[in-house]
Amino acid sequence: GGGRLSVDFPGRVSYVDCGGPFRAGGGRREGGEEEAEEVVVRLMPDRLHPNPEGHRLLARCLETALLGKGWGVQPTGYSRLGLPLGGFAP
Repeated sequence: GGGRLSVDFPGRVSYVDCGGPFRAGGGRREGGEEEAEEVVVRLMPDRLHPNPEGHRLLARCLETALLGKGWGVQPTGYSRLGLPLGGFAP
């Protein structure tokens, strides 16, 4: 996985798992039925590509990881990725 590159290139490559919000939780639906989906269909309607809400969550995860690595804030009110500061509207 991604962990190998971070060992080979310490300080230059990091692994970030942004998949949590997209994984169907617990394997059970309300009422105890078996969970048929592996992903949260509300965020990935075709079970492969994030919809706009999913893209916002993914961008927030990546921005948080990059800001944690020292990517600073630009004087324009946007992060270095061009994302508006202060997050996204739900």
